[in-house]
Formats: sequence, C-alpha cells, structure tokens
Amino acid sequence: RAPFGKTGLCRTPTAKPTAAMSDGPSLGGRVRIYWPSEKRWFRGEVKLRRMKRGCAEHRVDYDDGDSRWHNLESEAWLHLAQPRQTITPSPQQYQKRRRRRRQEDEPVLFVVERIMEARTSDGGAREFLVRWAGYSAEHDTWEPSCSFLDRAPIEAFEAARRPNLSSRAGGAAANGTAVTHVAAQAPPCPLPVGPLDASAPPAGSAAMPEPARRVELLPGGAAKLSGFLSERLKQNLYDTALISGWDFRDAGRANLRYTGAQGRPDILLEWNYYQAPEQHQPPPMALLSTAAELIDAALRGGLKQEGADGEGEGAEGGACCFPREYALRSVLGLGYRASDDMAWHTDMAGEEGWLCSISLGATARFEYLPAAAPSARRRCVVQNEQPPVKVDLECGDVLLLQGGLLPHRIVGCTREPPPFFAGISAGTALCRVNIQVRLWGHDPSLSLGSLLEDGFQDERSERISAEGPGS
Repeated sequence: RAPFGKTGLCRTPTAKPTAAMSDGPSLGGRVRIYWPSEKRWFRGEVKLRRMKRGCAEHRVDYDDGDSRWHNLESEAWLHLAQPRQTITPSPQQYQKRRRRRRQEDEPVLFVVERIMEARTSDGGAREFLVRWAGYSAEHDTWEPSCSFLDRAPIEAFEAARRPNLSSRAGGAAANGTAVTHVAAQAPPCPLPVGPLDASAPPAGSAAMPEPARRVELLPGGAAKLSGFLSERLKQNLYDTALISGWDFRDAGRANLRYTGAQGRPDILLEWNYYQAPEQHQPPPMALLSTAAELIDAALRGGLKQEGADGEGEGAEGGACCFPREYALRSVLGLGYRASDDMAWHTDMAGEEGWLCSISLGATARFEYLPAAAPSARRRCVVQNEQPPVKVDLECGDVLLLQGGLLPHRIVGCTREPPPFFAGISAGTALCRVNIQVRLWGHDPSLSLGSLLEDGFQDERSERISAEGPGS
C-alpha cells in the first residue's frame, strides 16, 4: 500500500545494468554521494562510465578535488539540479520534465487562457484542465488548484458552472472570452532530490507572512506550539523525513500495525525506535536538531519540568512533567491518507514516552486523556472520570506529550491539505505527515549529542530563534 507514484529519489535498481549502461546518472550530471566512513554527503560531477565485472561504474570528480570510481548500485546517492535550460518548454513538456527531476532554477510561469474542465484526483485533490495562452489544445494539462498563483480563473470557471449566474458572468464564460492571469507554477516532485534553496520560499507556494509564535499549555502537562516553523523549514523537514527514511522503512512486526493495516498510516521513516538503525542509514539530523530547539522553546514558554529530585514525573492521575535531563534518541515518521486514523493507545516507551510531534499537511483531529493511564484498565477508569482533551493540529503545529503514559488517538484528518503541502507532496496520496522525535531509543547510546560528538553535521536549513514565543 505504498502511497507514492513515481519517486524522485535516484536510487539505482537492484537489477544489473545493461551493456548500454542506461541506469544511473548521465555524464556531466551533478550528484551527491553518502560516505559512511566520513558520515557525510559529498558533491561532485559524473565524468566517465565503464563496465567492470558486469557492473556499471561511474567516475565522480568531487568538488573538493578528489576523484573516485563508484558502483552506485550499492551506494546511497542523489541527483543534484541540472544546469538552467536555455529552451523555454511548452506547458506539457515542462509537466513531464518536472516529474523526472527537481528544478532549482527560477520558476517557469505560464498564462492561463481559460479552464476547460475539473476533476477530483484519487488522492482527493481538486484538479483543473488548463488551456494555456499561446498554445493549442494539444498542450492542455491537468493542474492542481495549489499551483495557481491567481485564483481568478478558478473562480470564473466555478461561477460559470453555477445555475444562478449573473448574466455578465455567464456571458463571459459562454462566449469563451480569454481570462488572462499569471498562474500555474509547477509543483515540485514528491521526493525533492536537490538541496533546498535557502534564499527563496518553496516552489508552488506564495510568500506569506509568518504567524505569531505561541506556546499553549494543555491539561496533563502537554504543550502545543504554533508559528515556530516557516514554510522553508517545513519543506526541509518533509524532505529529510522522506529521503533519510526511503530505504529504511521496514520496522519489522510494527508494520502490521501501520503500513500493513487497513486504515492506518504508513511508516515513512524509522530510526532507532522499533529497532537499532542499520550501520549505513544516515541519521535524520535536521529532525533531531529542530526538535531540540522546539523543546527549548516550549520550556521557555512554561512547559512544566520536573524538580531536581525527579518529583512530578509520571504521577498517576496527575500532570506529567518534562524530565530535567533528557536526550533525543529516535525518530518515527508516519504518512496519513484522508481515510487513515489511529486508535486509543499509549506508546511502548512508558516512563520515557515524551515525544515532540511535528504535524505537516492536513489538520489532524487529535485527542488524549489528561491523566496517566499506561494500562487498558486504567484507561477505562480515566475515560469514565473525565472527557478527552481535543486538539486540532494544523500544518506546522508541534505537540509535546508524554505518549507513554497519556492515552491518545487520531480521530481523522481533513481531506484537503493546505496549498503549501499539496504542492510539495504532489503525486502522492498523502494528506498529512507526522514526524515524532522521542526521548526513548532502542539503542540508548545513540542520541543527538552523541551524533554531534561523532562528527555528524547539523543539517538544519535555518535555526529557530532563541527568543520566546510571541504570546
């Protein structure tokens, strides 16, 4: 039940390459290759190809002056953006090209002449058949609503379909008068394969003012943070979750409760939660580092912390307190469709069950019991004594919760994600991605601190300000 169509992660197929060596990057292409011994990604250009013992090898000249031959079939690598195109493509050609690789140039804009038809995709997104100004009908393309920079063509099309139109609006649509608006910037592919452009907002989204930062203290010791993640940072977190977890989504028996279960979310990333990570799995540094700053912001905003003697942590029937000494040790990424939910449960971590949950995409209807109830029997008692706390988690919201002691569930998600998320997740059936960074880890020796000490780089695209919340 993988939710993806075509992927943008350039991973060489396991089948052996043909004599023509059609698989892998092209000569002159820019790539980024992960070196396990150095625990870093290095960039370079593909200069030569050869066949050796039945396998295709590529010689990569690195930006730092090194040059090596690689069997990319057995290594982790990513395409980087190609040089700027000198020929302006038609809308149809551009739509095909963007599915093959991420464009890092300035966005290409086309002018809408009129909208011909509308439909609903398999993922529930609204799409429109666009007739482009200056192009014939053979270049008509289906575009999601999030790709329009000006919604006037959509509004004119919808108005023309209503039976109670005014004569003026109806006449314009009936006569086929051209509606000229700048629109339809192509959204990025499902898995962006190049580095983020830190100087511009994500493709497919307009520059919007950042909302005020707010820390809301909730019953049971939980806290909700809003307005701390910019759209650029949201896309960086989304990219990191999918790219770092793409080949490492097998969570063993846990898949029976998630990816293999009807109506449950898919596991997109599992790092040191259900099992220790594989030796060559790159740690999701951007997720761990961002969660650490979000926790600091919550503590500055009033999140209750246990005393020096540990008083207050996990007291049954009372509010849970965040531990005074902690380390971030695991990450779990889940992908939701509009029909997915999650039943009542507590996490397996128990007393170490604190998590920083980052929501991206559609609004989730989240509920939890504000009193510690790690067992099913205790949960029934608490449910009879007090109603659950209901929290709407919108795109960019962050929830800090003692998930090992406080029962919680996802009732469902709104069907339509915000335009920003619809753009970066185009081509998938996902309406929401939930990134959970936890204090508990399968291998306790792995943590954000130990990774930094071992030489891993802090790969955040931007830092969350050290200033307190806006309100």
